[in-house]
Amino acid sequence: MRKIIAVEFVTLDGFVSGPGLEMDWVEKIYTDEIAQALGEGQQSIDTFLLGRVTYHGMVGYWPEKTKEEEPFLADHINPKPKLVFSKTLGSAPWGTYNNARVVKEHALEEVQKLKKQSGKDMMIIGSASLIQNFAKAGLINEYVLYVHPVFVGSGAPLFKEKVNLKLLETKTFGNGVVRLTYLSPPARAAGLPDV
Repeated sequence: MRKIIAVEFVTLDGFVSGPGLEMDWVEKIYTDEIAQALGEGQQSIDTFLLGRVTYHGMVGYWPEKTKEEEPFLADHINPKPKLVFSKTLGSAPWGTYNNARVVKEHALEEVQKLKKQSGKDMMIIGSASLIQNFAKAGLINEYVLYVHPVFVGSGAPLFKEKVNLKLLETKTFGNGVVRLTYLSPPARAAGLPDV
């Protein structure tokens, strides 16, 4: 069965963005070393799962990026299929690529079907509310958290409920970011409302 891997940049106090949804703390210490690690992690996946806000943030930057401009990530992010979970978007263009589609309803069922299909794993990037909903349904298999050495005090938390995880791996980067890879608890029956 295909796994869902959730990748998230978080602060030391557990937020994915500050009180005004800012993420300037990520840009200040984003390095080639981290980009390379992200690219290596994306080799095992063939599908991206995105929320509407993350889609809007990524589509404004990635579709026209070349391998020369983004050597570690452009060849992974642009050509791979993307599912954008949104009740308001009508379409999800991705530059010259025709590989993003909107899922408006029955998101949990859609993902459960995808997990049972053959293929590589799937990855959620950002999209904290999507992660929270999928976690409640037991659909996330692994969390890869890039913990940044900053406190923001308040903002959007990654987790709103207790989640027990098993540490698989740690890696420290030269800029003080620590990547923590966790195994999620076994999936439970998904009888929850749709996201």
